[in-house]
Amino acid sequence: MRLIRSSDVVLENFRPGVMHRLGLSYEASKASRPDLIYCSVSGYGQSGAFRDHPAIDNIVQASSGIMASNGGPDDPPSRVGWPVVDTYTGTLAALAVLAALMHRTRFGDGQYIDVSMLDASIVMLTSLATPYLLTGQMLPRTGDIGYSGAPTAAMFTAKDGSRISLGAVQNNQFFALCRAIGRLELVSDPRFAQPELRAVPENAEYLRELLNAAFLTRDGAEWERTLSAQHVPCGLVRDIAQACETVRGQRDLLIPTSVPGVSDARAGASYVNAGFMFEHDGPGAEGNAPRLGEHTDEVLRALGYEDPEISQLRSQRVVQ
Repeated sequence: MRLIRSSDVVLENFRPGVMHRLGLSYEASKASRPDLIYCSVSGYGQSGAFRDHPAIDNIVQASSGIMASNGGPDDPPSRVGWPVVDTYTGTLAALAVLAALMHRTRFGDGQYIDVSMLDASIVMLTSLATPYLLTGQMLPRTGDIGYSGAPTAAMFTAKDGSRISLGAVQNNQFFALCRAIGRLELVSDPRFAQPELRAVPENAEYLRELLNAAFLTRDGAEWERTLSAQHVPCGLVRDIAQACETVRGQRDLLIPTSVPGVSDARAGASYVNAGFMFEHDGPGAEGNAPRLGEHTDEVLRALGYEDPEISQLRSQRVVQ
C-alpha cells in the first residue's frame, strides 16, 4: 500500500478477484490515493459470462475468431505464430492508461480501467467484425491474397526462391506494375481497365499466370527495389532476423544494451524501442536491463524503509 500511495498507476494482471483477496483492490487502493489510475488486465474482463475462465494467448486466439480467420478458405484454423493477443492487449492497456492520465490532468479524478484480452482481440479484428455487425457479412478467408481480392495483391515467388508480397490495387499502382514488368499493353486492355474487371475469375487467372512468370525472371530483392521505385506497394518476405537487421541503425527502433549475468547475450545486443519517434524527449530507457531484484533496496528506501526493515523483508522472503 505504501508503494501504491507513491504511484500514479497500478497495473495488475491477476485473474479477477485475486487483488481483492490480497487487500489491494481498486477500492482499497483509492482510499489511500483517490486520484489513482488502476488498470486490471485479464482474459475475459472483470464482468461477463467468461469472467472466471482462465486464459492465455493461444486460448483467446481460438475464442476470439483469430484462429478461424487465418489461412485460406480450406485451411484448418491456425494460431498466429507469436503472442499477438498478449501484445495487443498490452498496447491497448497502455493507451487506456495514457487516456486516464490525461483525464486526471484535466479533471483531477482517478480511474479504474478494465482491459480484457478477448475484447482487445475483437477490437484488433474490427475489419472483420464490422462487416458482420453491420450487415451480417462474413468476409472470406483469403490466405496470402489481400482483402481486395485483386490478383495483383498476392504472393509471388522470385527467381532466387524468395517470396514477395504485392499490393497493386489502385489503377495507378496497376499501371506502374505493368510498366515495371515491361507489359504496358495491359494498361490499354479493356479486361484490366478497372479493379473489378481485373478480379473477374478468368481475367484474374490470366494476370496471376503472367505475374508468376514475370517474377521468376529476377531475384526478390531486385523486384522490391524496382517496384518500390515505381511506387508499387510490395515487400520481400523476411524472417524476424532479416527484418531486425533491415531496421538496425535506423529510426532509433533498436536500442543497444547489455544484459548482466546472461552468458549467451550476443555481441551488439539490443532491445526494441516503443515504435514511434518524438521530435524531442522521445521514448527509450537509460541503462541496461536490470537483474531480478536489482533495484529492490532503492525502491524500498524511496518508500521510507530503513535498512533493518529491508533486511527483515528479505529474510522473510517478501522481497529479494
